[in-house]
Amino acid sequence: MQNNSSDGVGKDGLIRHFFHRPSKAYTTGTRKRRKVHTDEQGGETRWHKTGKTRPVFTGGKLRGYKKILVLYTNYGKQRKPEKTNWVMHQYHLGSDEEEKDGELVVSKVFYQTQPRHSSILKEAAGIVDFYNPAAALIGYSQAAPNNRAAASAHLMPNFEVHTGGAGFGP
Repeated sequence: MQNNSSDGVGKDGLIRHFFHRPSKAYTTGTRKRRKVHTDEQGGETRWHKTGKTRPVFTGGKLRGYKKILVLYTNYGKQRKPEKTNWVMHQYHLGSDEEEKDGELVVSKVFYQTQPRHSSILKEAAGIVDFYNPAAALIGYSQAAPNNRAAASAHLMPNFEVHTGGAGFGP
């Protein structure tokens, strides 16, 4: 991914959303195919999942799960992969941590210029609450599954789950 990329994602600070169907790397097992590109010299670009898969709640109800992935690239077969600043947040609906084979997911892709801080999230939540107190925001729990009521949620403005239909909207 480059600044003038033809896929619609650049380092312009904007966030892009994509729908896609992840495929399995092998016919057996659950590992996903996340390789994006292989060049003539054997260098590869691929998404690596980071951290735990997090539950996503709206109105106190489990709606789906979120995975965070970071793009890694290496130039040549013998080189160690290097982490880039490209980040993808992948969401899928349902009660299973892993999306079903062929299930449609939505991914939010962006170029991260600064590390995220909890104070930024709190400030964003306050702004959203001020301008739209009735907004249906999505959060994910950082607590253990048996302590969901006491879990702190990270709010994501400009993202809705439509429970009556089959779509995501900005």
